[in-house]
Amino acid sequence: MAEQAIPSVGVFTEQNRAAIAANFTELYAGSGGGSLTHQATVVLTDAQIKTLPTDRVLVVEAAGADRVIVPLSAWVVLDTLAGAYVLVGGVESSLNLVWGPTNSKYASAILTTNAALTGTPAIVPGQFVFPFVSNPGAGSFAGEVVTELGAGMLLAEITDVGLYVKDDYLGASNYTEGDPANTLRISVAYALLNVSTGLFE
Repeated sequence: MAEQAIPSVGVFTEQNRAAIAANFTELYAGSGGGSLTHQATVVLTDAQIKTLPTDRVLVVEAAGADRVIVPLSAWVVLDTLAGAYVLVGGVESSLNLVWGPTNSKYASAILTTNAALTGTPAIVPGQFVFPFVSNPGAGSFAGEVVTELGAGMLLAEITDVGLYVKDDYLGASNYTEGDPANTLRISVAYALLNVSTGLFE
């Protein structure tokens, strides 16, 4: 990358700003000349929140042949001001971002949500963590964040599929109570990997 010289002056001038902007534009440009970072936001309704254990919700549309959605950051804002939820059977809840409409190919670490769903009604933030934790607390890697090559998935299983959110806590059933005014907003920043060229775009 041929960087533009940034003037060494004590005040921030238009010349400084233009040079910095040009450098950042080039640094974050994808192979096709566009931005490497894409964004998507989805707002789940009360009905969709309640059925997350059985019906995943699409967050990012599939990007097409030979493309993998690579999440970079994802923020969550849950609004239960109108009424908290009840978890059936005393089980807990946890959300995952997953690749594909039917499988459980995890794109994120677990985001625990039982306290936020059932606690004092409020508007609370959260953040998915990438990469996912393959071995969160067992064996020789106890207490360490560990990823795994392959991690039980094939490249073909995460290529040309969308990114979804679901409650994947073992034994979780659909929630009850809540309120029609409740919402869950998920905002994702992601890159697209072309598996044929190996380049992000």
